[in-house]
Amino acid sequence: MTFQEKSQAFTLKASDALAIHWAIHTKPLPQLVKTSAGVFSLEPNKYGNASVLLQSPSCRFVGANPKKDSAYGKKMRAGGSVTLINPGSGKGWENRCVVLESRMPGGATTITKNNTNLVLDDSIMEPLLPRNDPSRVLSIEEAEQQQDMAVPVMKKARGHGKAVTHVERAKSGRAACKICEAKISQSNLRFGIEYNYKGAAAVKWAHASCLVETMENHEKAEFREWKMAFEMSALDELEGWNGLQNDEREQLCKLFGVSCLSSGGAGNKQYSEVTIVD
Repeated sequence: MTFQEKSQAFTLKASDALAIHWAIHTKPLPQLVKTSAGVFSLEPNKYGNASVLLQSPSCRFVGANPKKDSAYGKKMRAGGSVTLINPGSGKGWENRCVVLESRMPGGATTITKNNTNLVLDDSIMEPLLPRNDPSRVLSIEEAEQQQDMAVPVMKKARGHGKAVTHVERAKSGRAACKICEAKISQSNLRFGIEYNYKGAAAVKWAHASCLVETMENHEKAEFREWKMAFEMSALDELEGWNGLQNDEREQLCKLFGVSCLSSGGAGNKQYSEVTIVD
């Protein structure tokens, strides 16, 4: 395997690339991997595999995250092995990378991506690392059928940070309202807005009254710092609605100016529909 950037060329043997790729995905994870260039340490990560840093050529092998809701995450959860090679020492999934994939740890491996500005000399790797060999890599369809659903997935946020998705009583008084910035007292009603944080879904919280005011006045100057109008469907579709008491539901319906259609006897009210009134 040859990396070439500008006038400087670096060479890595295909057998060494394979040894590192397989070691990263071995269970239990070894501490060291032996190559023709020497012995290298494996740096364990929080999602069960590792990374390996080489000095010459300067590059880092990184195992894919099996918890991420992505094509590579699905393949990892299904038992496949995916390794990214970053030029330099970075650990993240960068735009410039080479990707090695195999159907299983220690299995026949192929290169499925090379979007670096480095030159990869395929002739050096044949026949150990052929390019895009479908027999050596799990397809997305296969991965979706085989993946272990017990592994938690890093869920992507809904609504691009605009969707109101949760309602609940505050579990503590530590969280601050993202609109007025004041603390939300414990047991007070609050609404959650999902947003993306490092590729996963997180929730920011707001007072019910602040949220209503912002939704009604988002075009006014004092609210423009949010640069958005929040989106919310029926109240009874929010996560946590069913855990509220009837008087709390009635309080929110009144606050939002919505009609609460109910059925059942007094003291056992069950909302079958809650709609926003224009």
